[in-house]
Amino acid sequence: MRSSLKNIPFHVPSITKQDRKAVDLALRNQWLTAGPITHQFEQKFSKQINAKYCVAVNSCTSALHISLKCLNLKSSDEVIVPAMTFASTAFAVLYAGATLVLGDCDEDTLCMNAESIKKKITKKTKAVIVVHYGGQPCDLDEILKLSRKHKFTVIEDCAHAFNSKYKNKYIGSNSLLSCFSFYATKIITTAEGGMIVTNNKKIHDLAKKISYLGIDRIAWKRKSQKKSWSYDVQTFGYKYNLSDTLAALGLSQLKRIQKEQKKREIISKIYFDSLKGFELIRPLRRDKNTTQHSWHLFVVKIKLEKLKIDRDQILEELKKRGISASVHFRPIHMHTFFKESFKMKRNDLMISSRVYKEIISLPVYSHLSKDDAKRVITELKKIVLKHAKKNF
Repeated sequence: MRSSLKNIPFHVPSITKQDRKAVDLALRNQWLTAGPITHQFEQKFSKQINAKYCVAVNSCTSALHISLKCLNLKSSDEVIVPAMTFASTAFAVLYAGATLVLGDCDEDTLCMNAESIKKKITKKTKAVIVVHYGGQPCDLDEILKLSRKHKFTVIEDCAHAFNSKYKNKYIGSNSLLSCFSFYATKIITTAEGGMIVTNNKKIHDLAKKISYLGIDRIAWKRKSQKKSWSYDVQTFGYKYNLSDTLAALGLSQLKRIQKEQKKREIISKIYFDSLKGFELIRPLRRDKNTTQHSWHLFVVKIKLEKLKIDRDQILEELKKRGISASVHFRPIHMHTFFKESFKMKRNDLMISSRVYKEIISLPVYSHLSKDDAKRVITELKKIVLKHAKKNF
């Protein structure tokens, strides 16, 4: 029986009048594709996270693909990726023509750590993509130390982690290459979009060319130069650029990033406080080195051994009560394509395999009211208590 209370969606994007005005102004310009607004978005974004260079692209998937292409990998080169991530992270390795290797996650943060990476390193390891799961930064100091010892490149998948800080330093300014997402559910959105961040000018220049078919001169800049019609394709490239129309939305949203993050922090605190001392549900651990958390996700682990129902049934019970929750993620090695295409051993990815069955992502976004957040956690607690085993 459905709840008579209003439904609480898993996510509602934050789109303001100022956002609509910014997009409308971009549409009124004669230049709609990648142009001056996109360039301004890149500059503002790099300033926000204290990095030198940015390349705006049409998705974080594209950003990861380009980043790997900048490393000039061979088919025998191995790239280690966490099993607990979205398919994009794994597919980027395949797009780049390299060999995909999966690493397990930390039990309490679901991030891949230095210990799990060590188990997968071989002489063929050329790169490791770390994912800041849910907005929680990985232990970068240990991972970067490992990269120097074994001479591999660290690429940060920051799809969840814009505005997160590791030891008071913004995520995205630590490694050679970092990739961000502006998908609809992210803390700021361009509907679809991504960003490559680097402090290396050569990498920036190459990434810029690869993102726009290997062309040496950007079209909007050529129009004021001699031979504005002329250009040269200097390297192999893709059509991955971000348009001014979408960049205008991102540029507008960027102005209120701190406000958006604070709102998510408030919701997360309500969840944390409500779960203190509640044995059946545990939030993921916030690492001491995480000095600011984007709270893209708020994930809890359910103690299923103490319940008479499984995680999927809990999600259905929440749905009946008008609350939408989700799961992030089904591990890469558990998807049909990867199971059938690669001989992946599940016995060395045991944490990811087990934790997947226990996790639930709760709604967390700026439009979610305090009362609705309290209702989410209250209903979840009611469900697990209702189905707890007698000896609990």
